[in-house]
Amino acid sequence: MNQSYFQKDIDIIAAALASVDTQVFEQLVAQVCTALGSGGKVILTGVGKNFPVCQKVADSMQSIGLQVFALNAFDALHGSIGIIGEKDLLIVLSKSGETKELITLLCAAKGKAKTFLITFSRESTLVGMTDSQIAMDLAAEGDLWNIIPNNSTAACLILLQAMATQVQKHLGLDLHKDFLEHHPGGNIGAEAAL
Repeated sequence: MNQSYFQKDIDIIAAALASVDTQVFEQLVAQVCTALGSGGKVILTGVGKNFPVCQKVADSMQSIGLQVFALNAFDALHGSIGIIGEKDLLIVLSKSGETKELITLLCAAKGKAKTFLITFSRESTLVGMTDSQIAMDLAAEGDLWNIIPNNSTAACLILLQAMATQVQKHLGLDLHKDFLEHHPGGNIGAEAAL
């Protein structure tokens, strides 16, 4: 297959990730470890195409026994905001930093948890409302109109997966105790039984 189908998007996503401030990324990892180590939770939230990214990362981190959850901003505004506690870290995904539902959510959650924004805008309403931020540069989304969240969601997913891997390392998690015991099914479950 002709790799040119993929290379342009790969380069755009790589450039977006290269624009991340390493020290701020390390602060994110440290804040996740602090929240989990103090008995709190990590809650990932977003709307639209960002929410499945939140779900995937939360599911991956739950599979290693960590208290990480995905909170749909729409549900949060209709009662589910009660999941957020004072020891928690709320990680917010918003490309523009102007997502109305997330602005409303942060207003309602003010003072309930620490907040960390992952965005592609260095100046926005959400930047002003969150405790910490990672703002990536994005050349293009990759679709015909440069509007559908494609490359931005891919970059967020890779960034959050890297965060999960670093948290795993910092917490010193064990393959058998912290991972395999959470996977009784499939090939992973078969390996755990060995």
